[in-house]
Amino acid sequence: MVVAILLPSWISTSLFVHHLETTVAIFNTLYTEEEGRKSMHWMKYSLQDHFTIFLPFVIMNVVSVYMTDFDSDPNKIFYFYSLFADLARDNQHAHMVLNFFDKFLLLNAISIYNISDFMMLSFFSRIFASIDFEICTMRRKGLVSLIEVEAATKMCRRLQIMIQLFNQNFAYITFITKVVCIYGTIVCFYFSIKILPVDVVLATSNLILALDGVGAYILFFDRAFGIPGKMQELKTAILIASTKLPPMAGEAYRKRELQSIPSLGIKVGDFHNFERESTPNFVDFVTRNIIGLLLSFG
Repeated sequence: MVVAILLPSWISTSLFVHHLETTVAIFNTLYTEEEGRKSMHWMKYSLQDHFTIFLPFVIMNVVSVYMTDFDSDPNKIFYFYSLFADLARDNQHAHMVLNFFDKFLLLNAISIYNISDFMMLSFFSRIFASIDFEICTMRRKGLVSLIEVEAATKMCRRLQIMIQLFNQNFAYITFITKVVCIYGTIVCFYFSIKILPVDVVLATSNLILALDGVGAYILFFDRAFGIPGKMQELKTAILIASTKLPPMAGEAYRKRELQSIPSLGIKVGDFHNFERESTPNFVDFVTRNIIGLLLSFG
């Protein structure tokens, strides 16, 4: 109930009130530029691209499972309905109002997360695609022109600024998304095992939510894990391409400029950046906590 009310309000305020200009700048960069875009066959899209495209269906799956869970037992303490269960039992109108209000809170929370999550996924894909495009340009057969090398160097600086803007706006939203995935996976896996002998439908609903949490974390942040390495790979490709240019093409200056551009990663709050080992750490943490809950509470 608190999550359904407070977190969406905080996310909306952060994105569209306190940091509105940054949000608009990121949005415009993602959806108004045309360079490097071309249509592709669907099989050439990455898993994360497909996840972004089918995100509404993933959200619908989560909503439908939560609805099933609520309808099966609305008296759970984390539903608003449970506060007025006695009133709802005696009054059909109160039952309908409380039922509607709980589902409205869920849809309100999901809608806000959907917007922020779609922007994050789009950002990760856009940054990754831009870096890949420049790397392919630097590594193509034949001589790379000075104009292309300078354009790739400017792209490095531009991507650094974009990642900094994104981290300023989305660092804590990324942290919340990570926490929700971890919490949902642990709790839902535990309950799916715990209540399986008692209620198969509810256990299945929790298992689906747990699998959604695992899949969402791995697919959602797949591109985010590799951004620092890709940035470093692009800078190396630019330096190698620079060695093939004429001696007076400013190679030394370009090297110093690239050294001044940090290979930034996606921040998770103010704590750390996403790294390649984040997925194994996630699986290890979730597994240990599920086993700990099963051992502690049977």
